[in-house]
Amino acid sequence: MSKRQASRPPPARQPRRRIWVAGAIAVVAGVIAIALYLTSSGSRNQTAWARLGSEDVHSLSFVGDDLDHLLFGHHGGLSETRDGGRTWRRLPTSADAMAMRPAVDGSIVIAGHEVFTASRDGGQTWQPIAADLPSLDIHGFTRDPVDPDRMWAYLATGGLWESTDAGAHWTRVRDDNVLFPLAVHSDGGTRLLGVDANGLVASTDGG
Repeated sequence: MSKRQASRPPPARQPRRRIWVAGAIAVVAGVIAIALYLTSSGSRNQTAWARLGSEDVHSLSFVGDDLDHLLFGHHGGLSETRDGGRTWRRLPTSADAMAMRPAVDGSIVIAGHEVFTASRDGGQTWQPIAADLPSLDIHGFTRDPVDPDRMWAYLATGGLWESTDAGAHWTRVRDDNVLFPLAVHSDGGTRLLGVDANGLVASTDGG
């Protein structure tokens, strides 16, 4: 190696890399600092968690068009508020409400890890749904806002499934996975939204 080669300065991209790494560290440190502040201070977020009495969040849904009436699902069951979240009461179920959908007819369906149960009286009593799904490890669930007996489920074993009889019988409508399925109503009818490997997808024919 010649003397000229030995004294060659480092590539110009190294200082840029150092600046990028330093910036990334600063961003991560800022996020950690904000998280520590929110969990240790008497902020509104901390107060809200204390009122809910839950360490995890799975599902949240309005009941009909009443913006003050919500259901909140977590590992230990379901909580309800009728005053926009100021006060909450636990409903008599300990089902893991990974996914949950209420309807204006007073029915509520909970779907999750080996959980598929329904209430027909606003959450006071519950009965398991006898479904012919290949698995009850349900990772995504939604109901038609116009027809509560019509519902869709994304299973851990794969695929998107549809039922039109309140969850008793199911048909596989899509082979590949559709995460976070959500049924919404528009002037054109019920539209199904979700996420697949390519991004956000939509269906107007039930999946």
